[in-house]
Amino acid sequence: MKYAEVYIDIKTPEVNQPFDYEIPENLIDEVKPGCPVLVPFRNRREKGFVSRVKSASKINTGQIKQIEEIIDAIPAISLTSLKLIHWMSVYFIQPLSKIKDLFAPPAGIKKIRNFLKKYDADPSVFHGESCAPDICPEPEKQVVFPELEESINSRKFKGLLIHNILKDQKSNLINTLCVKTLNTCRNVIILVPEIQIAEGIYSRLDNALKKLACIYHSEKSEPEKLRIWYGVFFNKYPIIIGTRSAVFLPAKNTGLIIIDEEHDSSYKDMSIIRYGTREIVLKLCRLMKIPAVFISNTPSVSSYHKFKYTGEMQIIDWGSRNCTGYDFKKIIADLTGQDFIITGELHKNIFDTVKEGSKVLLFSNKKGYSSFIICKKCGYIPKCERCSTSLKYHRQSNILICHHCSRKESFSGICTRCGSRNDLCFRGTGSEKIELSLKKRFPDVKVFRIDPELFKDTESRIGFFDEMKNTNPAILISTSALLGNIIGSSVFENITLLAVLDFDGLFAMPDFHVNERVYQLLYKLGSLLKNDSGSKFIIQTRNPKNRILRNFTDNNDDAFFAEELASRKELDYPPFSNIINIVVSGINEDSVAAHAEALASVIGSISSTDFMMLGPNPAPFLKINLNYRWHIIIKTKMLLHFNSKLLKKLKGFKKDKSIKIIADVDPLWIL
Repeated sequence: MKYAEVYIDIKTPEVNQPFDYEIPENLIDEVKPGCPVLVPFRNRREKGFVSRVKSASKINTGQIKQIEEIIDAIPAISLTSLKLIHWMSVYFIQPLSKIKDLFAPPAGIKKIRNFLKKYDADPSVFHGESCAPDICPEPEKQVVFPELEESINSRKFKGLLIHNILKDQKSNLINTLCVKTLNTCRNVIILVPEIQIAEGIYSRLDNALKKLACIYHSEKSEPEKLRIWYGVFFNKYPIIIGTRSAVFLPAKNTGLIIIDEEHDSSYKDMSIIRYGTREIVLKLCRLMKIPAVFISNTPSVSSYHKFKYTGEMQIIDWGSRNCTGYDFKKIIADLTGQDFIITGELHKNIFDTVKEGSKVLLFSNKKGYSSFIICKKCGYIPKCERCSTSLKYHRQSNILICHHCSRKESFSGICTRCGSRNDLCFRGTGSEKIELSLKKRFPDVKVFRIDPELFKDTESRIGFFDEMKNTNPAILISTSALLGNIIGSSVFENITLLAVLDFDGLFAMPDFHVNERVYQLLYKLGSLLKNDSGSKFIIQTRNPKNRILRNFTDNNDDAFFAEELASRKELDYPPFSNIINIVVSGINEDSVAAHAEALASVIGSISSTDFMMLGPNPAPFLKINLNYRWHIIIKTKMLLHFNSKLLKKLKGFKKDKSIKIIADVDPLWIL
């Protein structure tokens, strides 16, 4: 008699444990770890998956139910993926069944069966070579670096962080790494933060490699995702390029994982699971005993520390000190004592640049016209009814918008509290206000404000960017939220002047990550300047001695990391500890506060592990989309040990159905 430990496909902490089932005689040879099954559970049939097969059970024989059937449409999860799922469940404090879904085909069983029927007549559509043919990289794209070559051939874990590398050098490196890995009969996964970057990497692959590659991301249709998923399963695609979810594809015989722009915030999942791709890649590579190559010219502080001071990892400086290709001029414009957003110095440089027929890019971190409106007569500030934040005024559409829940209301120009018509003040400067100011100062120059509000559909968006690309001179205005989707594209050609209008405003969010975010943003913006030593980068600030600004203007990355690590060590912030942000939310504020207090009491009872608890306290954004939010912050140096105990506590924690609890490990924001 054999038994299987089965995790039921119910995504709650209460059933986050395996249940013993008897394996019927006719399925003994087929039921294996990772196998999807149907089982009786609480008077109904439920899907589940087998985590372990054993010869004995502690449950009385008469109480054990039998597995009913194997779900043949879904391939079994590999043993390596099972180990990763168990690790992720503890690390990210999530029910195991919820983590397992990340590894499943991207559709329900019925759709999968219908999909597979289409290919019964020609199953070869999914199949590829068991080993890619020998490929030689194009001579000009060969890159030799002993540590990289050794890590590929050694078949053991090695973490490598590539730093200070130019765009063309990176393309050549990726081509070489793919070739060398494929020639060992193993496959490559290349992870990227944005869809556009995935397409760019694919376009720069050698032609021989393109035939072996696929691109996987969230905007693919369901049938296309299924086709790629099963193509990867049957080894049709030895090279996988994709966004963070591509790491969960059923790749076989993987020999290398590359994570490009490793510092990018897109690698952090912001759904309920809140997983971190970087941590998953390192764990997966350790399990498979293969190298992990991280690439970034502005690595995250935690990654920099990890790769510099961990024995199995190292940083490789590619030697290109100035990673934009040219040493453009950096100018600090002092805003002290000035209350306008465009200084005389910046105005003169804009004038000179457009006179030469070039483009100017002005960066503002605020959308809309103003940050908020206040009535001088009664002091009223319009706020979102769903959130605890002020509404932002968008002049072009004449509406007030909440930038948290996207709620909109029309703007009448009258104070809704006292009825005053002429006492409303527009506080703060958004991209719309900057646009109007520039149009007055430079009436003969085309001004482009890059804002999704302006695009009715894909066609209008493409038309906008085509016009922007082909217009010279021109002045462009953008925010960080929009830059992420178009950075690296040809729309930013011929920019010889770039300016950050309000450097100090970049530090507005109260978060310990803010220094590295600002430092990374400055480098990202600098990469948009035209490759010409005459290009200028102007940064307006009221604090010209700011250390982040000083390190950037001096090209002194070492000083930045040393100072940032010293500051974090003093406060015991990551990487010197792990942080968990536990958010309790619901529509009733008193109930949320009571649940947060009760949960904090339960967490406080955890013993035999080292941790510090802060809170519970109201979250900085107390109310978002009708839900009140309280949070508890945990600092610990024993993350997995603490999390395993916290998972057990959450399993027994009684809460109302209206209350939601999210545990965010290694959070991007503590808001």
